[in-house]
Amino acid sequence: MGDKKVSVNGIKNWFHDTKKKVTDTAKSAANWVAENPVTTAIIVGCVSSMASKGYKTYKIHDENVRRERSFYDNREGRYSRARRNLKHYELDEIETRYHNGESYHHILMDMDLLK
Repeated sequence: MGDKKVSVNGIKNWFHDTKKKVTDTAKSAANWVAENPVTTAIIVGCVSSMASKGYKTYKIHDENVRRERSFYDNREGRYSRARRNLKHYELDEIETRYHNGESYHHILMDMDLLK
């Protein structure tokens, strides 16, 4: 395998070039924002509304996943979480066994689904 030897001067030059590109880009962006305040306000408003909508969608999805995978057992007073979304026949078996007197924790552990 061809090992590449990196010299200290090569790293310094790369770092200096990258730093110069970043500062130049930041300065040009700041100049554009100063020259176009109305467009900047519109862009910031659109980005913030898109971010809030995306965050709400993520939170709703996360809550639905948590609701689908967790079972609260009144007898033991605790939640039991499955490691994945369950299939319909697995949910039917869990509910049948729970109504026959087993706890959700023991059922999920027996089916190798307990997280």
